[in-house]
Amino acid sequence: RETGSRTGGFTEEDLFHMFFEGRMPRRSGRRAYHQRHGRRGGNGDANIRVQPQYLQLLQILPLLVLFLFSALSGPSADETPFSLAKSESFPVPRTTMTGTPYYVGYRFHSRYGHDSRALYTVESMVDEDYFSQTNDACFRERKEKKKAISRAERLSSDVDSREYTEQLANAHAMQTPNCDKIDALLDVRA
Repeated sequence: RETGSRTGGFTEEDLFHMFFEGRMPRRSGRRAYHQRHGRRGGNGDANIRVQPQYLQLLQILPLLVLFLFSALSGPSADETPFSLAKSESFPVPRTTMTGTPYYVGYRFHSRYGHDSRALYTVESMVDEDYFSQTNDACFRERKEKKKAISRAERLSSDVDSREYTEQLANAHAMQTPNCDKIDALLDVRA
């Protein structure tokens, strides 16, 4: 009886056993029956193989190596090659192709100047970080504006109408420069 579809002479179950248990697929016919049930002559337990622990670890070694390389190859948060604010580590000003200002270290050009794909990746990261930070600041600005409008509306019964109107007008007139930047960025992206 076969389970699953056959792939290159092996069933899905055979592939599973080969990968996770390290054993070869079952043979068909009388020989396989005798091997599974220990009737090949002699002691039935002699045909059972116990795989040493180091062989089991050896099977997962390629996965561990792959995981290790992937973890070490990508830049970590501490190794970001740019900053949106000028600092001692990032004194050199640059601008992305979309116009976002950022700062880099002195070695930036030697590392990314000749690799346009890597430079594009860095500039994409700059744009994403800038958009994210500006969006967060916009959210805070809108929240403050709503609070100011709400405070002004609550004061309507406590103060005269002229003062109420003035406070409400001031609350509505609060500037939200980061929201303006977000709107401009969305217009450029559209």
